[in-house]
Amino acid sequence: MTVSWIRAERNSSSDESLEVVDVLVPLGSSVTSHTAVFELEGAKAVFELEASADGYFYPLVATGELVEVGAYIAAISSEELAELPVPPADVESNSNQGVA
Repeated sequence: MTVSWIRAERNSSSDESLEVVDVLVPLGSSVTSHTAVFELEGAKAVFELEASADGYFYPLVATGELVEVGAYIAAISSEELAELPVPPADVESNSNQGVA
């Protein structure tokens, strides 16, 4: 099984945190690389964040949450999962790990 992680990406140089405007894909849904999976809002704009791989989508944040730039906000697994995956230890998300 392979898990690819999606991090909250900076859209503007002044972005330190982002608001999750919308989670565009339901938990456990199949996605392909470059599918829009989130709408995020930074200091200057609302923008879409795309899937980084093909697989099953597992958001770790919910609409309305504030997340730090660089935080893990979703996983894409090559196989369906019974539980949400735990992000790698190198960067912990400051969100409450809610599910959309």
